[in-house]
Formats: sequence, C-alpha cells, structure tokens
Amino acid sequence: MGIGTGNTSRRTLGMPAARLSELRTHVEVCRGLWSGETIPYQEGDRRRQIRFLRSDIEFINIRDPISIYVAGSGPKTLELAGEIGDGVILFGVVGDGLLEYTLSHIQRGAGRAGKRLEDIYIVVATAFHLTRPGESLTEMQQAVGPLVTSECNIFALSARNPHELPADIRDELMAFKNAYRTPDTPIERRHLDLYSGYCLEFKPEHARLVTERMIRETTLTGTAEDIRTRIARMAALGIKQVAITGGQSVITNFARNVIHNPQPSDR
Repeated sequence: MGIGTGNTSRRTLGMPAARLSELRTHVEVCRGLWSGETIPYQEGDRRRQIRFLRSDIEFINIRDPISIYVAGSGPKTLELAGEIGDGVILFGVVGDGLLEYTLSHIQRGAGRAGKRLEDIYIVVATAFHLTRPGESLTEMQQAVGPLVTSECNIFALSARNPHELPADIRDELMAFKNAYRTPDTPIERRHLDLYSGYCLEFKPEHARLVTERMIRETTLTGTAEDIRTRIARMAALGIKQVAITGGQSVITNFARNVIHNPQPSDR
C-alpha cells in the first residue's frame, strides 16, 4: 500500500495536506487489521474496536504480509516515513542535493525505530526524457516541465524552514512556492483553476522557473548514458527502484534506450 498526506491530491480539492498524526494513525489501523488484530478506531468523539469480521471467507488476503510505503517530501514527513514505513516513495529526487537531503531525514526517522536506511525500500517516481543533440530548453520543458513544476512546488511548500533545503538549489526550489496561486479568484473555487492540467500541461508562466538545471535535478532527462550514470549514482546512495511516470510510449522508450541498450561496461 502506498500512502501519503495528500500534498497534491488534497490540494486539488482545495484542502490542505493531512496532518502527520492522521497519517500515522491510518498506517497503524491498516497494519493492525492486516495482522488480524482487533484495534481501536476513532472518528470524532466515537471510539470503537474494529477488526475484519469474516477473514475466513478470504475476501482479503491477510495471510501474506502487506508492505506499507509512505510518500514524503518535507523533513517531518520523510522522518515519519522512515520510522513507520516498510518503504518510502520520493517524488522527483534525482540530483545529489535532493538525494542527500531526503535520505538524511529518512535515515533519522528509521533510527528512531531501530532500523537502518538499507532496511527501507526506497522508490523515486519521476519523469523521463531522452534528449537529442542540440535540443532546446523549450522542448525539454514541454516534455517534463509539468512534473518539474509539481515536484519543486511540493518541496517548497513542505519546507517550513527553507534553509533545510539543499543549499545549491534552495533559491530555485523556493521560487516555485507560488507556482499555483491565483489570489484574485474566490477561495472556494481557486483550486479548480490552479490545478487544471496539473502534471499534464506546461503553463507559460512556469517557463522562467523550469530551467535546465532544475529539469536535471528532478527528472531523468539527458542522453541514455547520462541517465544510466545518474541511476547508478541513485542506487549507490540507497535508491532501490525508479518509477517512470507517463504513458506506454514513455515506458517503452525508457526500456528500449536505457534498460535494454546498456554500455559495454554495464554488461
């Protein structure tokens, strides 16, 4: 099971992300149910004991373990993910600065639970774009710009203290904080405009923010050799899996050019 605070999905409803205490409780409830336990469950002032009533019918398989992967971007969420997650889902963490920033917080949380960083299965979800010789910044923006804007906006919103962000790209990340703002629109409906085409359409007002540097820091963009080198670096730092976003053609392109066409030294 993958779960997070809804730092994206809840904002598309005009709502803030869930509290970390709510995330922790939800994970505890799910883990208890899957272990066949009777556990406390609360909504408002009502507190009840719950369990799966007919696990013998096997509508749900609780014989086999169900891993819980917690998504995070901000320091506190990353630490909670490291503490309570079997795995962690990262969004757009590709460059060294972001890797070291996120992994250090995951490691801190893991330590609270007596775990090591190596004990946690860490997945990075990001965009992929194979560049051609002489390709322009505009072409790269159209290919991966929507994901870059989303990724960087989440990092900026999640950092209560900007100085916790990687120093080399701190200013560039914080410039995305107001990427999805329309203050003149009534609050009851502004999210409908802000998140229209979210992660799908590149908006002209984001062009000044989505530089080539930020594209390479948050996505797998470059030549096939560049991308293989970057993935090897990510693996060396503790990333176990890369999840490529996009349609079938994007996945096929990645498989054909990055996975199935390794350099001689990789064979």
